[in-house]
Amino acid sequence: EELEESELFCLISFLYHQDCFLMMMDIMKQNRERFIFFDELLFDEIEFSEKLNSRMVRLENLQKSE
Repeated sequence: EELEESELFCLISFLYHQDCFLMMMDIMKQNRERFIFFDELLFDEIEFSEKLNSRMVRLENLQKSE
């Protein structure tokens, strides 16, 4: 059964606060259409933790090297 919007966002929030970034990113990737913002400027205003930012950079570098 598919999660409702509120359940999905609660799950993502929980994973984020538990530093489960890979699992969080996987779920977001699988549900990417549910995370699309109408205003991309809103996304720029979000401040992610430094841990997440560094892991995202490492993932991008790994993808480029493959």
